[in-house]
Formats: sequence, structure tokens, C-alpha cells
Amino acid sequence: MELSLGENLKRMRKSRNITQEELAEILGVTFQSVSRWERGDCYPDITLLPGLANFFDVSVDALLGMDAIRSKSHKNGIFKMAHEYMDAGNYRKAADVYRQALKIYPDDDGPDV
Repeated sequence: MELSLGENLKRMRKSRNITQEELAEILGVTFQSVSRWERGDCYPDITLLPGLANFFDVSVDALLGMDAIRSKSHKNGIFKMAHEYMDAGNYRKAADVYRQALKIYPDDDGPDV
């Protein structure tokens, strides 16, 4: 599982037009800390996550990138199930699984490997 907190934090900060220094001041940390978080060198203390999420008006899950992680896991599970049906020779069931997947992910080309 790969968190995308640094990328998300940087994107959200820039969308608010604030500097690392300004965000650091709001959180009571150094701008070097914010820089390290955004580069992915380390993560903020867990007690700062609710404040960060609140400041950017997102959930902690969204801040951490859990939606993308869950989506990737879900898609891979769908494709695994379809391949299991195909390996067992049940092509109709595999096609049904793919049809359902297309309803959920209409613009997706396949599993994220």
C-alpha cells in the first residue's frame, strides 16, 4: 500500500495558493517539515492529520490517498475473479464480471498492476 499524502498535500496547498511556510505556521511546524512531507521523505505526526484534513476540507482518507488505494485493490479483485472464471472455463461468468466492471469503471483499460 503506497500512500500519496505528499503529492496530495502539495496539490491541495498549491490549490489554496499558500506557501509551505504559511502552512507550517498554521500547523505550528517548520517549513522544512512541510517540505519533507511533500517530498515523501517522512509523514506528519498522526495528530496533525485531522487538522490538515480540516484545513483542506477533505477527509483524512482523501488526504492519505486511500480512495485511490481502495479503487486499485477493488479493480484488481474484479480482474482476478474474471480470470478465475476463465481459467475454470466459465466464460459466461467471466463476461458477466467484466460487464459489471464496465458499469463501475467505464473508462478503464484494465487492472493496475
